[in-house]
Amino acid sequence: MKIVAVETLRIAERPNLVWVRLRTDEGITGLGESWFGSGPVEADVHERIAPLLLGADPGQIQALSRKLRPYVGFFGTGAEMRACANVVEQEITRAFYYGWYHELVDTPPPLENGFIRPPPGPGLGLELLPDLDGRDNAALRVTGAH
Repeated sequence: MKIVAVETLRIAERPNLVWVRLRTDEGITGLGESWFGSGPVEADVHERIAPLLLGADPGQIQALSRKLRPYVGFFGTGAEMRACANVVEQEITRAFYYGWYHELVDTPPPLENGFIRPPPGPGLGLELLPDLDGRDNAALRVTGAH
């Protein structure tokens, strides 16, 4: 299996949100997102990251992660940065279950005892609504085959 396309999608209602969708030659898709600095993130995805991913085996997660992470010094962080990840996770959970996320994805993963229960297999099993990238206020950018 190989990655054949890297897509980004932004919609006007959520200008700081950018989705990244990977497509494989076997029809499998992967979905990720970023919600801060969507313009620079989108540019980085298509100009630096997509060329490194196209043709790669998506099952080689750690190798791809090392390939995508340029050396920027040591990887240690202070307590405030470690706490930031927890805050971000809490906000993601709130968006999934109590906010606007239901307007954009098919079915959020199950929530049990305050925790997201991931499905078996990779990822959270989310898909964007089928009509989302066809909306008038959506901007879809594709690198690779579509």
